[in-house]
Amino acid sequence: MHKQNQKRWSFWAHLAVAAFLLGGNGCGTTSEEGGGGGQVSGSAEMTAKVKLVKNFPLQVVDLLKQYLTTPDYIFRGDLYLQLCEDSACTKVVTSKKVLEGELFSTGFWKDITVSDLPEGTYYARFGVDTKYSQQYDGSFDKSQNFGPMDILQISSGVQDVEVGKNPPAGTIQVQLSKGTPLNAGEVLLGHILFEEPAFPPPTEQGYFLVAGSGTGVYRNHIKVLDLEQYSTLDPIALSLKGKEFQGDICGFVRGQDDWIYVIAVGAEGAYVFPLNTKQRTFANVEPVLIPHPDYKGGEATGLDPEKYPWPCRGVAVQKGQREFLYLIAFKGAGSLTNSAPYPLVIVETTGMTSGATGKVVVTLDQEQNEFFSSDRILRGAATDGQKLFLLEASWSKLVEKNTVYAFSINDDGTIALDKQWDSGTAEDTCDSTSNWVPAITVVSWGGSPKVVVGNDDDISVYQVDGTLISKIDTTKYGRLITSFSLSPDGKVLYAMPNCKSASVKAKVLTGVKGSRVDLDRHAIVEVDLTSSPENPVLLHTARDFDADGTQDGGIDLEFLYLKASLLRWCESCLGVVPPTAYTGPEIAAGSKVIALRGTGIQSDEKNSSGLGQVADIGIFDLATGKGIIFRDYQVWLDGPSSRWGFDLNPSNPAKDYTDDISTAAILWVPK
Repeated sequence: MHKQNQKRWSFWAHLAVAAFLLGGNGCGTTSEEGGGGGQVSGSAEMTAKVKLVKNFPLQVVDLLKQYLTTPDYIFRGDLYLQLCEDSACTKVVTSKKVLEGELFSTGFWKDITVSDLPEGTYYARFGVDTKYSQQYDGSFDKSQNFGPMDILQISSGVQDVEVGKNPPAGTIQVQLSKGTPLNAGEVLLGHILFEEPAFPPPTEQGYFLVAGSGTGVYRNHIKVLDLEQYSTLDPIALSLKGKEFQGDICGFVRGQDDWIYVIAVGAEGAYVFPLNTKQRTFANVEPVLIPHPDYKGGEATGLDPEKYPWPCRGVAVQKGQREFLYLIAFKGAGSLTNSAPYPLVIVETTGMTSGATGKVVVTLDQEQNEFFSSDRILRGAATDGQKLFLLEASWSKLVEKNTVYAFSINDDGTIALDKQWDSGTAEDTCDSTSNWVPAITVVSWGGSPKVVVGNDDDISVYQVDGTLISKIDTTKYGRLITSFSLSPDGKVLYAMPNCKSASVKAKVLTGVKGSRVDLDRHAIVEVDLTSSPENPVLLHTARDFDADGTQDGGIDLEFLYLKASLLRWCESCLGVVPPTAYTGPEIAAGSKVIALRGTGIQSDEKNSSGLGQVADIGIFDLATGKGIIFRDYQVWLDGPSSRWGFDLNPSNPAKDYTDDISTAAILWVPK
């Protein structure tokens, strides 16, 4: 089991009790204010030699160091001595200003004498209220804490600074007495206090199952993220005929009770494996094979790689005592312009969870039914338990609008087209050359099932007969809804726009009194399913992520609070704000958090998550609408290009692309 951010969460736990400094390493209130009990002055004296540690500030990433050191604000400031009751300096007895407006260096010692100190045993530490922090946050005095961009004394024994590593802050225990000056010796300064915008993630009784990289170049493992501990459990490995599965998991389909169906593509074709999510074990049954059209049995060699089936998305339907899967072609992000070889595959899974053999009912293509041409871009599937709804994207050769097809389901699992209707479009490419898929789902809303379709500009709500009930304008959140996820209690529908908003920008303040700059606006839409479907209500519309006084709403995908923190302390850093860019994202909602995965690259040379800096998966707090920072990420130390999403491969501590995991499916399940 690998826990992430344990250090940071421990800090937050202590924060509630000890009132630690912003930044996690400073001193707290004075004894008069905080009940420390010590005296603030006396007749003792202390001497020391003080300078900056060698190579300071090497810990700051090169890209940002220039902003920190020009002008010399980080090297200049007021030196203070603090006496504390504890080694962490949570209770300060006294703070004495020793030097004012001084320039500090790594080469020359400054001889310090501090008088009128209280007698007794204390923990002492020197710190600099830097010109930098004064410029942005006011001057230090006994009623204030050391804050961001101040410099603290470092632990004894540390003689140098490493790239990307902030030397730990430290104190020394001193015995002060009247008439006997204490020589504290040589003191090195070098721990920079940074603003830490991160917050601990909420815990819940659930898991995220994530199909990801296993060994070699295969995505044949299911990663298990425990949301009670935010740890990764032993992965669920896919096997076939007693050996590690040589292929890629590409989709999950919910079945009955605690069962899901894992879809994977291997040498002979695609397979359907039943998995129990409580026990995290596969059913003791042979998986159903959906064969490559040229596979005739035996060893699979020489098969055309372009003709493999990828039936990676779909729904399960219970028809009487029988169960069927309806699987549509969906490779990668679903952006391929054809659906060969099978636009739709119907699989019977009746009894598979108990050991019965499943079977392919039919692989539908143009030869079976002219409707199922490979040019028909069916990229969404949903069901109300009675009908099957398939969604064709507007960029198909055969339609000009996102088109919903409603099929009746026969007792043997076969289907018949009843009706169809047009919705909006799915033409926004997010400034890329790829097509992106619209989303479809069926939810219980207003006492009956409703068909919900995601388009470029809106979410359209229909009766199951195709009657339009309402449209929800989503343009301020982003463009083209490509993924829906229902909350576990069925009361909220989350909708993910694939592209950033084209009409609205976030307005983030630079510095203390600087101007506001434009940043991208991109957020998940939250639809309240307890409201009327005729007059839908969106949740949390009053959220103001950029603090500009206007309503933003939703769940912020841009980590605006992280970007605002950097611009708060570096008003010239607009060009190095950490980017967020998502490729083919998919969401999965839990009770307290929602997860985001992207469609990345899986190869023997490079893996990618499709989420950039939010790799491997992004996790967002539903209570605040903010993204959660993992890996103890600090932009000043790690740089804007490092990863801060949840790490699915914690055995590799790297924070760059070399640690990325390619993911292919994600699902929330209860414990």
